[in-house]
Amino acid sequence: MRRGLILAFLIYTGASAQPLIETDFSSAYVAATGNPRATGALPRDWRDNSNWARIWTDYRKMAEDGPPFLRIQVTQLLDG
Repeated sequence: MRRGLILAFLIYTGASAQPLIETDFSSAYVAATGNPRATGALPRDWRDNSNWARIWTDYRKMAEDGPPFLRIQVTQLLDG
């Protein structure tokens, strides 16, 4: 029943769906902030909010035979 409701919602809203956050990974990148254990760069207006967990992450703009994308690599996870 729950899956049916979710599917119906997605079908109903699918025609007018808008991204909640900019996903144009070709835009400018800035240093990752918000978590002292985060390295690399994120698209402008993106923030790392994983400082509640004991996690180390690295963010990189990548491109492999297509449009650019964001690679998020978890390098260490102790809790979270």
